[in-house]
Formats: sequence, structure tokens, C-alpha cells
Amino acid sequence: MERVKLDLWGYEVRTSSDSCISAIDSYYHQLNLPYQVVSIVSGALNDAA
Repeated sequence: MERVKLDLWGYEVRTSSDSCISAIDSYYHQLNLPYQVVSIVSGALNDAA
């Protein structure tokens, strides 16, 4: 299920990361592998990211 992000005025917002996640999603579905998408804030990891 793909979530649609809306901006302040109600227009759909798509980013390059959305395209990557969609491609990975379809790949894992073809392989029937379980997975979970996790969002992290890389700034909170300092240089470890």
C-alpha cells in the first residue's frame, strides 16, 4: 500500500526516496520475502550514518 504525501496546499508530493522504496517494495513482493520499511533521521546519528 503506497501512502500519498500532501503538501500544505493539498498537492501530492513525491520524492526520489519514494521511487526507490516503491522499486524495492515490488522486488521483495516478487521474492515473497518479509520486510519492514524504517525511517530514521540521519542527523540524529551524527557521523555514524
